[in-house]
Amino acid sequence: MLWGKPAEFIFIGIKKQKGNYTHQTRFVTVGAMAGDSINLSSAILRSTDVQILGSGLGTWTSEETKILNTEILPEAFDLAAKGALRLNIESIGIEDVETYWHKKLDNAKRLVVNL
Repeated sequence: MLWGKPAEFIFIGIKKQKGNYTHQTRFVTVGAMAGDSINLSSAILRSTDVQILGSGLGTWTSEETKILNTEILPEAFDLAAKGALRLNIESIGIEDVETYWHKKLDNAKRLVVNL
């Protein structure tokens, strides 16, 4: 649900690496609670390995939405209730970003930063 000024600050922070930035960053926005628009410098996109993606049910067809509601979500909730749904993540607080900035993670693991 992050966009607006917080997203701008994240992109500015990525840019401040002054060309030494090598980690791929995938920024997925699923909402705009902090604002619907951002100012994004073209230099950030040209000098970093960042992907910006949007995700929302508005892009799904009615058939895809039906499958989500009748098949995917019930199975996911069932697996979660049984403790069988596992995501391979390493979760850190925003205060630990500097410590993890250059840390190598297992290729199957994703780093999640909690704000």
